[in-house]
Amino acid sequence: MTEMWVQRALEYQDHGIDLLLTGQSPLGAVLAVPSSPLLDGIAVCLVDVADEVRRARLAERDPGR
Repeated sequence: MTEMWVQRALEYQDHGIDLLLTGQSPLGAVLAVPSSPLLDGIAVCLVDVADEVRRARLAERDPGR
């Protein structure tokens, strides 16, 4: 799946369009796909949430799970 998104980013890059890709893939997974060296650049933003906050949000979003 990551390769597919990098391919999409490359298509956009060819047209001068930036792509913001969000998800849970580690940066290493993105860099490991064969097409990633063809990207003009990659910027990363890490959002860190405390475990107890994440658990509370998940419990609120999907009670009983």
